Order: sequence, then C-alpha cells, then structure tokens
Amino acid sequence: MMFSTKTILFLLLCVSGFLATVAFWSKGHSQSGNLTKVASKLDFPFKVLDDWDWDNFRRFYILLSKEHYSRENLEKLFKAYSLRYPPDLLGDKKLEILVYVNIPPNEKPRDCNRPMDPPGYYASCLYIGVADYQRGDSGYFGRSGDDELFFYKPDPVNSEESKTVILHGGMPSFSGRILDEWETSNGSMKIEARAYELPDAEVKRTYYSFTSVEVSTGNTRYDFIKIRLDGASSIPRKQVRFVNEKTAYIFIGWKYAVTTDGGKTWSSWNAEKTLPDWENDKPQFIREVEIAPDGTGRMLIKPSSQLQNAKTFQTKDYGKTWRTAE
Repeated sequence: MMFSTKTILFLLLCVSGFLATVAFWSKGHSQSGNLTKVASKLDFPFKVLDDWDWDNFRRFYILLSKEHYSRENLEKLFKAYSLRYPPDLLGDKKLEILVYVNIPPNEKPRDCNRPMDPPGYYASCLYIGVADYQRGDSGYFGRSGDDELFFYKPDPVNSEESKTVILHGGMPSFSGRILDEWETSNGSMKIEARAYELPDAEVKRTYYSFTSVEVSTGNTRYDFIKIRLDGASSIPRKQVRFVNEKTAYIFIGWKYAVTTDGGKTWSSWNAEKTLPDWENDKPQFIREVEIAPDGTGRMLIKPSSQLQNAKTFQTKDYGKTWRTAE
C-alpha cells in the first residue's frame, strides 16, 4: 500500500503530537487511583487524583468522600502534606492542594455541568471542588513561605459560601483591624511590629507580623515572622532584642528568629516543626531566650500543658541552630 507525501507528513505530525503529549504528562503529572493515607495520624481514606510537579509549584488533586468531608479533616490532610513536603524539600516551589468530594446523584447541586479541574475529570455531578490550600512564595497568597491558609465550602452542595482558615502566618494582602503597632531601632536597623485581627478569617485570633527595615535606605524590608496566637493582643516588646549593631533576635509563641547582618537576612526556628514528638494540640511556647555577644545562648521552652516538663536548648551561633542542653 502506497501513501502520499501529505499522508506521511500527517501521520508523522500525529505521532510527534502524541509523543509530545506523553512527555508533557510524564514530566509533571501522575495519577493514582488508590485510597491512601499520607500519615498514620490520618484516620480517613482519600484518593489522589493527580499530582503535578513543576518548576514553581507542586500541586495535588485529592478526592474525599462526602462522609469524610469536614473542616477538621481538611486541616489534618493539609498539615500532613505540609509536613511531608516542607519548604526545605520544595525550595521555592509553592505547595497547593485542591480537594474534591463525591456527590451522590440525588444530592447534586443545580450548577454541576461545567468542567472542573483536574484535567480529565469533570464535575458532571460527580466531583465538586470544595477546598483550596496554598503555601509558598508565589501567587496571590503572598511572599512568605510560612503563610499557610485555605478556603473551603462548609456546605458544598447547597451553598457557594466560602470561608477562610489560616493555619500559619497571616494574610498576604493585609486587610485587618490594627490592635497594636510598634517599632524599635538600634541605629542601623529598625524592626516594625504589628498586631491585628482578620475579620474574614473563620477563627478569630490575633495575628502578628515583624518586619526589619534598613535604616540607611529605608527600602530594604524583610518580613521575618508571622504568627497567630490566642488571647493576647499587644506586641511583646521585651522579646525583641538587639545584641550588637548587626545582630538582633525575637521570640514569640513557638517561633524564634535572628539576624547577624543588620536585618538583611533572618534565620528562623519553629518549635512546632522542630519538636514533632511533643503534643500537637499543646503549643510549645518559648518562655525565655538569652543570647550573648559571642553567639552562645540558651532557650527555655515550656508547653501549655502542665503535665509536660520544660526543655532547655543551647546555641553557639546566635540561635541559628539549637541543641538540647546537657
């Protein structure tokens, strides 16, 4: 059988297009149809529909059954993935998790005929998008890798209402009510602090942000701590300390940060992530930190639970690294 030149060219284009498609999907995309659990603490099953791994983000598409869909399970799921894929592992990549639920045919929403992500899956009253989690440096969730938050639908079937839950950090675009503002300086660098509320967040808490500013220019800004705490509303001024012209440190809640170059860069330490063996529902608060001019120092951590003992840590590099005191 003989083929014309046009037919051969057409076949070659089809083959090359198919190979390009295969390469596209194999580079950053994989599918898994098995029920799985990311961490042993998760007591409910879920299905990973898709897994995208690209240069600037890692995105998971996850399916939950309607019976297991709740805000509490979403938080468990997102925290498990955040621990499994920490910022140190992903580098500059943003972590994103899109969650869908199975909707029984008799409970289908009115608008369920539009195509939905992920590619290859369609709503058609089968999968309904219910939650969007993000952590990372790019996108509309801000510049801090510590910012972790998600939007979700409390009622995915009967309402389009969406609520915001902040797991760590704060909102990237500030729209809160100021509770307290303060700044301090040693002449070469300035530290600005802000305590505020976020009216759009589902759980009402006090949020804190700390920013260093280069005094000589006033332009070099670095947001080095964002944290959410219960109860308190004033800025802990005595916990922001200068060691010398180039060195300063701060501790608040379960976070510690230090700079040794005048605020241009900051090293951070997080008890919640560094001490995973401690009870997750009992915040590990840093009670006191003392840093000497030679870089040696001690940190005292006391959990909120009265059943646990305090722990002391030592440092020889201004708190960039810590080890258990002997």
